[in-house]
Amino acid sequence: MINLNGKIVASEEASLTVSNRGYAYGDAVFETLRVINGKIMFWEDHYFRFMAGMRIMRMEIPAGFSPEFLEQEIRELLEA
Repeated sequence: MINLNGKIVASEEASLTVSNRGYAYGDAVFETLRVINGKIMFWEDHYFRFMAGMRIMRMEIPAGFSPEFLEQEIRELLEA
């Protein structure tokens, strides 16, 4: 399962358009998370590293990308 722009979709159903930044520029920022017994390990470190990576890549960071919002998105993906 993948979270694609806030929607949970099966990986084989996910697709990108040519206007997608990663497709257009060949860049991306990602974090690999470890979850133990429902707890995201070192979540705050991951969040700040992810935000720093987006800034370094000069990506637009949506105003709603708070630690709480992204953690909830991750939890929904884990439950899918």
